[in-house]
Amino acid sequence: VKGCLRAVFGALRYDIMAVWAVLKEQSYTAKVTVDDEHLTTTSFTTLFVNNTQYFGKGLRATPHAYLDDSLADLCYLPAHALTRGEKLSIFNQLPNGSHVSNPSITHRQAAHIHLETGGPNAPNLCNIDGEVQTFRNYLDIICLHKQFQVFAPPSPQPL
Repeated sequence: VKGCLRAVFGALRYDIMAVWAVLKEQSYTAKVTVDDEHLTTTSFTTLFVNNTQYFGKGLRATPHAYLDDSLADLCYLPAHALTRGEKLSIFNQLPNGSHVSNPSITHRQAAHIHLETGGPNAPNLCNIDGEVQTFRNYLDIICLHKQFQVFAPPSPQPL
């Protein structure tokens, strides 16, 4: 199925799967801890943690994210906060990042994010840079200060 979706729909497959998840009202439950502060235990429709502003094909999921701030950006939508139509409306706001101004969306920045789910025997899925990974019970996301160096030529000086 994975290869078929890629061949037929290309980059649009991400949007199709996101809309499908909203329509079937799939939700997940997690205890969310941010920098050692318990934020919430809730069911959510979607939850993502980014270190850059964009994911997928031009979706500005976390518009306040910066590569060099040593923080991860957490954004989630509680499962029962909105109707299906309102969730689809928020999905349409992802390309420009305006969804973060919606009061139903939770957005936080942190150096350490801990997500605890189900029990130790409940497999969970997460998507890391396009690759689906499994984990059990919890996921720790830690931003390490200045651990990734980028070398680029200097910017050209204005004439």
